[in-house]
Amino acid sequence: SSNTWLALKTDQVILPGAYLAFTTDPENLILQYPFHDSFKIVKTELPAISDEGGILILAVRVNNAIYVLDSFQFDEAWHHPFLKDLEGVSLEKIHLEQTSANKQNWQSASGTYFYATPGLQNSQWQDSLKSSDQYRPSLSSLWISPNGDNITDFIEIKFHLPKSGFNSRIEVFDLSGFRIKK
Repeated sequence: SSNTWLALKTDQVILPGAYLAFTTDPENLILQYPFHDSFKIVKTELPAISDEGGILILAVRVNNAIYVLDSFQFDEAWHHPFLKDLEGVSLEKIHLEQTSANKQNWQSASGTYFYATPGLQNSQWQDSLKSSDQYRPSLSSLWISPNGDNITDFIEIKFHLPKSGFNSRIEVFDLSGFRIKK
């Protein structure tokens, strides 16, 4: 709501490809989000960013010149449409090397990670350099026998999708071809 420049004062070095989380309350961030790296959570006077949206600019001052490193104008509509409550849900950049201005390059943090990963790689991160043009599911087994004998009682399904935000519908059939679970 204001045009304010704030200095991020820290003696930590941010290495290429590394993550830091800036907050006024590190203890609360650590308690609220179990997937974190407490050594990469830095206390600052940075105000909370509105859930409704805004403009965020990361810049460095060299002598009297300001150089913008990254910036983007975001909106709460960038969050996943199936989320009913956005409180505490981080908006994460998917491909770090791509532009921040593209709203398709952002996604709500995964619920599996309690909607934020402060100080860690984003839960929705994808490597743009890898080929992700094909939908390639892989199964740990071609069949499942959930009878409690600890032999193929479970199956692991891995998806390699071109971007985040997908939903899935899985159907299980018995050996006769009858659907037994949806």
